[in-house]
Amino acid sequence: MDPIERVSDAVAALVGRDMTLEDAHQFILEAAQMMEPVKPIIIGGSEQEETHIRWRTPDRSLRLSVRGTTIHSSFGDTRLIENDEYYNLESEEPEYKPYRWMIALGPEIQEIDIRSKPCTMCSCWDQFDAEFDRSMSDLVDGLGMMPPQWRPQIRYQWDLRVSGLGVLTASVSADGVELASDATGQTVLLPPGFPLGFGRVLAGLAGGARLRDVPMLASGGLAVTPLSPNGSESPEEIEEFDWFEEENEQGYAPDSQENRRPALTFAQLRDLAAQVASPEPSAGSRDEVETVPMRTGLAFGQVCGIVDQWARGVPVRDVLVANGGVAGQFDGRDVSLVGDGWIAQEKASWGEWVLTISPTPARTRVEPRAGAAAAWQLCQTMTQMFGAARFGETEGDAVYSRLYALGERGVRVRKSDDVTITFGDFLQLAPVEFAQ
Repeated sequence: MDPIERVSDAVAALVGRDMTLEDAHQFILEAAQMMEPVKPIIIGGSEQEETHIRWRTPDRSLRLSVRGTTIHSSFGDTRLIENDEYYNLESEEPEYKPYRWMIALGPEIQEIDIRSKPCTMCSCWDQFDAEFDRSMSDLVDGLGMMPPQWRPQIRYQWDLRVSGLGVLTASVSADGVELASDATGQTVLLPPGFPLGFGRVLAGLAGGARLRDVPMLASGGLAVTPLSPNGSESPEEIEEFDWFEEENEQGYAPDSQENRRPALTFAQLRDLAAQVASPEPSAGSRDEVETVPMRTGLAFGQVCGIVDQWARGVPVRDVLVANGGVAGQFDGRDVSLVGDGWIAQEKASWGEWVLTISPTPARTRVEPRAGAAAAWQLCQTMTQMFGAARFGETEGDAVYSRLYALGERGVRVRKSDDVTITFGDFLQLAPVEFAQ
């Protein structure tokens, strides 16, 4: 069996199980065994993407993430994913960066195009904030998600002689970021939820000095990470820093007297750390939704026949009309076609059609396990007919989705509240914005 689908099935089998974080760690280790000999890469630091564990193959890449104690899996076409990541990295817009750091547990990272492994050089504190604040907080969360035996020693060092602290070492763990001064022996642990960003902390301990006067001495444990000047830059590099501070489009202010950061002491940081409360588990709130039995007016064989005819060039509307569809209403709203136990809606954009084989009225949903089982069974037949899905995601019985490529066309089977089949252009349906 395809190892990616094997892991996805294992995720689906977790439905109804009360998991601890230790259980999640054990599941990740078991998933790693299923994916052997491919080794995992841990990736994070993005405003757009979750911190996740990735198993990369030349064909498709699998991702696992932990949401609380819920395991979420997704996979996709490796080339399309990495093309999309490269485009977003090239845009140099911080909010669109797909990641800022990577931890490699095997050689697979060497296969990622070097253009997709940036190490952003920060030349001023504003840019440092944008890169390091997110990286440090996500690293702490990412290490907590990882099984303990996978966690590397992650350390950064800066020269803070400018403020009398000597070499400052920042050690990152699942417990937070520990800072230690070799000159004074002082230490402090910045726990998750610490109110100040790491850039504000480092600049404060440097007494408000410019970032260029705080040389970065070392970083370890990461295959990809942001960087800051080490004090040995050439005149040309310094000139480039000056130009960037004056001309950058992100609005980063130069490290001037007007933009000087206030000084901080270890004692002040310890006081702030002591005020950080342990996070309370979220009770969550969701509207009451009635669960109804799974009913479908189209057998799986009929659905696959509809897909096959469309793949051969027959318009979706013609195929659905031949299966009994007529213009009408469902639950008080107009829909393009209504059949016996199914509805279909044509979307104005991209000529997409969404066929719902288990339509339910507002504030109702199909029984989750039955819906997930139906989507899974349908996808087994689709895989036999059209080959392996190119993209997919699984989260217990809450979400099950697979996207198939039929030449330039795409068909997506998805179970959330209902079970739907979407017909459209493959690249438009793919969960990547810049796939070419």
